[in-house]
Amino acid sequence: MSNSNTATPKYFSELLTEGEAVQVHCFDSVTDQYKWVARDIAKSLREDELQIADVMIIVCDTFAIRSQGSKIISALSELKIPSHIAGITSAASAFFVPNSIPITHIFRAKGNEAPLVYIVGAESCFSGLELSKKRNTLFTAVTRSRAWVRICGVGSGMKGLQEEIASVTSQNYRLAFSYPTPTQIDKIRRVNRDISETEKRKIEEKIKTTNDILEDIAQGELPLEALQPGSLEKLKSLLSKKK
Repeated sequence: MSNSNTATPKYFSELLTEGEAVQVHCFDSVTDQYKWVARDIAKSLREDELQIADVMIIVCDTFAIRSQGSKIISALSELKIPSHIAGITSAASAFFVPNSIPITHIFRAKGNEAPLVYIVGAESCFSGLELSKKRNTLFTAVTRSRAWVRICGVGSGMKGLQEEIASVTSQNYRLAFSYPTPTQIDKIRRVNRDISETEKRKIEEKIKTTNDILEDIAQGELPLEALQPGSLEKLKSLLSKKK
């Protein structure tokens, strides 16, 4: 990180390294992710002279804040670290609670900062519907950190995100890309447009059905001959256009 960046405090280059400031971790399961976060927080509190008030956890999937938040609370409680889901297991108006780590989604995190921020479930920001909105969520979550950020996620999506971040890091944080054509821009806008929850559910159901069909074909449970005439040729044609 260049010292010429006036937005970066002087202490950053003097006391922190890039490797310490931003770390990206991919886990095999959600449970592994939460257990690692809990252990790493315990280590920071024990060895790095941080206080509980210095830590924040952000869940990328806003709609999963209750379910994921409760699992994170459980993982932290095993190490006797108190925590709360901001505005849900704490008072509606409370974000920071004395001697308790806030767990929150990005909308509640806005306007609040902490020296050490853990972002969990980051794999949801790698692909899928409304990708531009998801990327904005991830970017905003990173900016909630004053010093250290740990970007965590699970599975192939997180591996893809990890590789993408590593690529940017290796190029000294310079972004290089080909400017899309008007046709490509139109497609990007259609793919990443904001959609209603009803439309989103319908699309997700279709995606799940498609994945189930492909899995059945791969497992031999659904013979290709069972497909409607022309379906296989149409699929081949669509795939060839993607190349």
